Amino acid sequence: MRITDLSIIVHRWDVPRTTYRETFGGGHTDVGVVTIQTDEGVVGHSFLGSASAGADQFAGQVLQRLKPLVVGRNPLDIGAIWMDLWRTNRNVDTCQI
Repeated sequence: MRITDLSIIVHRWDVPRTTYRETFGGGHTDVGVVTIQTDEGVVGHSFLGSASAGADQFAGQVLQRLKPLVVGRNPLDIGAIWMDLWRTNRNVDTCQI
């Protein structure tokens, strides 16, 4: 089995105001759904972004730098993929989308 694609769909999320902290919440942010597909039809999903750091801050770097590291690999080789992503993490600049 091999990973054939990694894609991100970004959604606008209206963030509600919190009741426990006046300065947090309210407004909107972008959240993403990351989809990884394999050549055997197995599909996985994950979220990207949060109320404080939107997916728009990370999506470009994920697609540009991390997607090439996983496409073509066996998704069951979790340890090796994690190690490569961890090494690359130091080079990801979220300011350059």
